[in-house]
Amino acid sequence: MYGRIANLHPHRTVATPRQAGRQANQQASKQARKRASKRASKQASKQANKQASRQARGFLISLSNS
Repeated sequence: MYGRIANLHPHRTVATPRQAGRQANQQASKQARKRASKRASKQASKQANKQASRQARGFLISLSNS
């Protein structure tokens, strides 16, 4: 679509302020989503590590107690 507009109006190849704002918003939301997913995966791995270390500790304690 942009290509056709650019061909019809050679002097109007620059995005209008509204378009620019929309693009900026999309970029920002994309980055935010990326960040959120990264954070979520980090938290999940942290939780898994915690659980694993807890289980290992319990196992070692039970070994030393027997």
